[in-house]
This record gives sequence, structure tokens and C-alpha cells, in this order.
Amino acid sequence: MTPAAPTIVLVDDNPDDRDLSRHALGKEFPDWGFEDVASAAALDRVLAQGNFQLVITDFNLQWSTGLEVLRAVKAKVPDCPVIMFTASGDEEIAVRAMKSGLDDYVIKKAGHMARLAAAARAALNAADARRRAAQLQQRLEDLLNRLDVGVFRVTIDCELLDCNPAFLRLMGAASREELSRTDLLRRLCFPGGISEPSDLARPHGYHTLRKIWITRLDGRVVPIRINAYVTRTDTTPAIDGLVEVTTPPQD
Repeated sequence: MTPAAPTIVLVDDNPDDRDLSRHALGKEFPDWGFEDVASAAALDRVLAQGNFQLVITDFNLQWSTGLEVLRAVKAKVPDCPVIMFTASGDEEIAVRAMKSGLDDYVIKKAGHMARLAAAARAALNAADARRRAAQLQQRLEDLLNRLDVGVFRVTIDCELLDCNPAFLRLMGAASREELSRTDLLRRLCFPGGISEPSDLARPHGYHTLRKIWITRLDGRVVPIRINAYVTRTDTTPAIDGLVEVTTPPQD
């Protein structure tokens, strides 16, 4: 069976404007199909089917607004790029739309038709890059969990910011909240009891690889190897680390 052609949804009350958009986009996407949407019922039908790769919407619609279309698309297909192509609207609307996930905002003028095609290509490329990055991140997380490698991030005051499931297992914790209620993170990051080692003062200064014994929350005493380094979240320093259980030395 021949796979269906990728589809661009054109949300606009004006059939002439939809034709203009189709003409401009057809040069950039000659093998793509188009789905016209001129009513709330048509939008609901298209969203229910879900077989589209890009949505281009006007702002002022007789039955809705471009912002509402954007929210409806993102609620149904979060990774689908959306472009607003409109002769109305203003900077405030554009900013609100961008904060809601809009990929681009193109003014509907004769000289901007080529800009629409370029914006569509850029939005699709960016969406593809986001999907590939998310897939790579998921594969990495799955691999680390299978290998039982714990990954964590804490503040320099040892407040847990993030971790993977393997880290909780290695710490013998049922949840992040349970782990945060103990001093295990401090003992993990600063086994000598020093809360401000000298390398924390250096941006991106690496800790020395350490091998220590810890008492997990379930009472088991295990040898671990921890490799942590200083990073920055915005302007705030934090500690990122990898933790593995090592084989105890033989007597």
C-alpha cells in the first residue's frame, strides 16, 4: 500500500486566501496534500483524524481565533508545528501565541508569500529536530536504566532537582520525595562532610572520581562509584552526577 502523502492543514474562512497559501506552499512542497478548514466542525474532524504534519491558521476566524486553533492543535498533537498567517493581529497577539507554542507568525501580504513557504520549511525542520532529540534522550535514559546507572542533579545545598529511576533504585528509595527527606544526598555528594569543596567555586569544575560506601535508605550498605561535576542552571551552580554500584573488593 502506498503511504499517504504528508498533509498541511489550512485554517482560513477565505477560500481565496487558502488558494494563495496552497499556491505558495505547493512550490516548496509539491508532493504534499492540503486539508481546508473553514469551520469548527471541520477542525474537529481534522484533529480527530490526526494525519497532518503542519497547520497554518488565520487569526480572525468567524467561528474562532488563531489562538484557539493553536491551543486545540497542541492539545491533540503537541509536536505538530503551527504557523499563524494573518493580515490582522498585533505584537501582543504574536507574543501570546509564541508563548503558547506557535512556531512562526507571518503577515498576510502579497510580498510575504515566499516567507510563508520558508517559515513552513523551517518549522517542519525544527519539529523534526525536536522529535529526534527527544527520541535520543529517551534511548539514553532507557540505556542508563537498563545498565543501572543513576543520574542526578542537585543544588550545591544538596536539594534534589532531577534524577532517573535507576538513581532511586540505587539509593533504595521509593520516590524522590522520600530521598529528599533524608541526608543521603549530602552524604553522597560530600562524603567527608565538607559542604563547599574548592572546585565548586570554579564554573564547570570537575570533581574527582570517588569510590565510597553508602548506607541506602533500605539499610543495605553498598560500594558505589560516583563521578560528579559542577554545572549551571541559568546562573545557579548545581552538581550533576553519575552513580554506579561497584563490585566489593574480595577478601
